[in-house]
Amino acid sequence: MKTNQLSYLSALMICLISVLGNHTLAQEKKENTATLSEKQKTEKQKTEKQKTEQQKTEQQKKAKALEHAKKGQDFLKRKYWKDAATEFENAVALQPESSVLHYLLGVSYLESSQASKGWVEFRKAVLLDTTNKRAAYDFMKIWNFFDRKGLLNVGTPEVEVLKVLGKPDRERNNKSESQLSYGFMLVNFRQGRLFALVDTRGLNVELTRALNTMEFQLPPHWREGYRNMNAYNASTEYVTEEDKVQDYQQLFTTQRLLKQGEKGSAKDMMNHIKSLLEKSQQIELWNVIQDGENDILFEWQSGKNENTPAQHSIVRLIKDQRDMHRLSYYTRTLPLTDISHLG
Repeated sequence: MKTNQLSYLSALMICLISVLGNHTLAQEKKENTATLSEKQKTEKQKTEKQKTEQQKTEQQKKAKALEHAKKGQDFLKRKYWKDAATEFENAVALQPESSVLHYLLGVSYLESSQASKGWVEFRKAVLLDTTNKRAAYDFMKIWNFFDRKGLLNVGTPEVEVLKVLGKPDRERNNKSESQLSYGFMLVNFRQGRLFALVDTRGLNVELTRALNTMEFQLPPHWREGYRNMNAYNASTEYVTEEDKVQDYQQLFTTQRLLKQGEKGSAKDMMNHIKSLLEKSQQIELWNVIQDGENDILFEWQSGKNENTPAQHSIVRLIKDQRDMHRLSYYTRTLPLTDISHLG
């Protein structure tokens, strides 16, 4: 009987020890959880405090930048260009992501005869916000000035472009081809010479694929001379080995007018081209070779004027669901009746 009582007491003790042990572990776990929760709460409060301080600092910077900007605008109105530039420099230092401030700084630099600095600021402005119309307008005024001077002609050496346009905003090199980025304009080079220009405004991945569809099979003595693309069209121009794009005797162009197929027929486009040509050139011949609403072939001939020599052309327009496709052959030396040299 004694032995049985001892066995019972031993079992009871083991059970009690186990219960106490589990209780202790549970208590420790509860305390650890409470401690961890307190730490998380403290960290969260610390993070929120830092965030609040950052927001406060940012608001102070914005207020200070606005103060400098107002002074800068006042100086611009009074034509104190250098003083305006100083104020906008201070404003930009506080708000470097502001397209408007970079644009106003660019204006100040241009007016104070610091054209190179102004050019850089306009580029920053349009990179930060391509919808900044005033910045885009002044950017393109400068870009078109360079274009009229011949800097952006096909074949211009890359070193010459860099010398005039300055260090690019971005640069990419790939074996024999390279690309310089200025604002929203891309300048592409092949073998160190200008080959294509791309205006990236409004372009998306779907539209940029159009540039890769502009290849056209021509006889061996023709070569690809120039490419151009923007949100409205993608074109590739071919010349013979003896010619240059900017001074050709024969030229072949393949062009994709983006989204123009949604706006009208191929015949509508032909009539539009005719009206434009009649305003700028003396049209001596206009003949529809193959008529069709959405696939039309026609020819035209213009006389010599002070801007261009006499020219003959055959054009085919094809409309698809979204785009309009144009294939054009131009010659300045041969009549359209003799096109056997095309191959």
